[in-house]
Amino acid sequence: MLKAYEKFGLTINRCRKLISLYSDIKGRDATTADDILRSAVMLATAAFDTYVTDSFEERFKTYVSGGHADKKIFDLLDEAGLDSKEAIGLLNMRRPYRRLSTIIKRYYSKFTTQKMEVIDNVFSQYGIKSITLNAAKKSGKQSIKDSTTKLVRRRHDIVHGGDYNDQGKLQQIDEAKVSKRIDNLQLLVKNMEQIINSRFSKL
Repeated sequence: MLKAYEKFGLTINRCRKLISLYSDIKGRDATTADDILRSAVMLATAAFDTYVTDSFEERFKTYVSGGHADKKIFDLLDEAGLDSKEAIGLLNMRRPYRRLSTIIKRYYSKFTTQKMEVIDNVFSQYGIKSITLNAAKKSGKQSIKDSTTKLVRRRHDIVHGGDYNDQGKLQQIDEAKVSKRIDNLQLLVKNMEQIINSRFSKL
């Protein structure tokens, strides 16, 4: 099974291939080329969403089995639907931590884990404060967080409105901006991964 960070990197590589394809065809079919860029935006933000959920899930067993679960984790499990009946059922399961991870993953699938405040809340369960802010600071460029937020907002425009403006015209999309924002997203996630690894190395 691919680790969260590895899967994220592979997906970002697919985004870069889409951007290269855009460059190949933009002179022949500008509208289709622009849609290829839009696809790269959607794929990159989907990779971000998946990274957050998978990264949290794959570390859950280590955190809980190490005796680090606290009220935040218990509240999370309660909100995720772990009632008394399910908790007792875990006693007879061969892989109870996998079941707990599945419950949490299903719970977080209801949220848009591309939003910075949601991501910060997710990793606060592991005692990591303001992970997105600190990942941006780690890069020395606070702007990477804002850049990623703009990428996520553009994804929203594309997915929910076809990327049309209020006048019913397609919004312009710029290759250089998309490429830069995907670069910034990748750097943000790289730094998040380092922060998470540092936290778990001290447990």
